[in-house]
Amino acid sequence: MSSHSGHVKLITCAEKHVALLSELGAKTFEEAFSPYHPASDLEKYISETYQLDQIRYNLRKPDVQYAVAYYDYEDAGYVKLIKDVEVEGLTGRILEIEKIYVRQAFKGRKVGAALMQYVIHEAVRNGYSWLYLGVWQENTRAISFYEQFGFKKHSTRKFQLGKTVCDDFLMVKDLRN
Repeated sequence: MSSHSGHVKLITCAEKHVALLSELGAKTFEEAFSPYHPASDLEKYISETYQLDQIRYNLRKPDVQYAVAYYDYEDAGYVKLIKDVEVEGLTGRILEIEKIYVRQAFKGRKVGAALMQYVIHEAVRNGYSWLYLGVWQENTRAISFYEQFGFKKHSTRKFQLGKTVCDDFLMVKDLRN
């Protein structure tokens, strides 16, 4: 399954993409959060979350799906989806966008939009009622991006990043209409 949007091509990942997902995940997370968090907190999270064995484990789980966006043949961003999650206050099938990141060098080139369109297409095609994601409350750029795609604030949660506790908004998009 691949789809095009200008110079952006998306591929659904398989086990052969483990090293790419590890590097892309670690780099984009660091780019997104290093201005706001101590390096020690980031390093601990990155070393646990993006190690090869963890990515390989995730790829083998039937409820996890990754896709990578290429911009002119360069890996530019990715998304990690978790199928059939449960969210308080929502009924129907829910697809979580656990991670959606774009490399700094590709921001503003519609890579994020292509990833989001891919997710919406996959969710609708597979009969999901809701898309769901968590976003740091101080990440106004991301919140605005999600709102452009019809996401609305649903609730909040805490997210532990090293020694720092972050407040997240939980946002949802209704796919039923």
